[in-house]
Amino acid sequence: MPLGDALRRDELRVVAGQAHPPPRQPRQPRQPRQPRGTRPRPRPRPAGLVPGPGPGRQGAPPPDRPLAGVPVFPLLTLEGFNLHVSSVKAPANRSLKRRPLDGALLCAHFALYPTVLLWLLPPGMAIAFIAVHQGLFGVYLGSLFAPNHKGMPILTGDDRPDFLRRQVLTSRNVRGGWFTDIALGGLNHQIEHHLFPSMPSPNLRKARAIRPSPVSIRLEHRSGTPASPPREARP
Repeated sequence: MPLGDALRRDELRVVAGQAHPPPRQPRQPRQPRQPRGTRPRPRPRPAGLVPGPGPGRQGAPPPDRPLAGVPVFPLLTLEGFNLHVSSVKAPANRSLKRRPLDGALLCAHFALYPTVLLWLLPPGMAIAFIAVHQGLFGVYLGSLFAPNHKGMPILTGDDRPDFLRRQVLTSRNVRGGWFTDIALGGLNHQIEHHLFPSMPSPNLRKARAIRPSPVSIRLEHRSGTPASPPREARP
């Protein structure tokens, strides 16, 4: 692991209190061996996607759910606390490398974070600061995830596309330069992040040059701005 990437991971554990097991690439099921010359040539199959609202849904939301999107932002305020809980459970996962170091850095975070706040602020203000800080942290994370999936097709419950189609067809990249990379933490390269989950963030932009041939497997590599629907397709 490069030194810079290791320092970023350790900084994430101490400053943000985040630790997660390394992502795993899904294994494709093995096909039974067939006699040579009789193996059928694979053909691309289009995945069943819902380009807009769900089947049978048109116009306004149904009467039983008139405010279906309203709870999104209140729920996002809890995402920071949810990630902290997941991080505390992560060192118990044996697939996580450097488990003792990760556990020590997380303990340092959870010890220093409230200690510094209680040293600088009265107890009531310190608790209020933690609530506001973690709430905004969750909303900020939601603002990173949403642009990559907004307006993209939705897989129905019966769809079983392969790994490549599942990642490329249902997400998009966000165009921008170095400032966008910093603000979105590399998640603006969402397609590459999903295809290569263990790749360090600085290399995701370089991986954008790897694009499937739309003629062979009929895929579209989409990108757009955070506030606009993905109107531009870049094959």
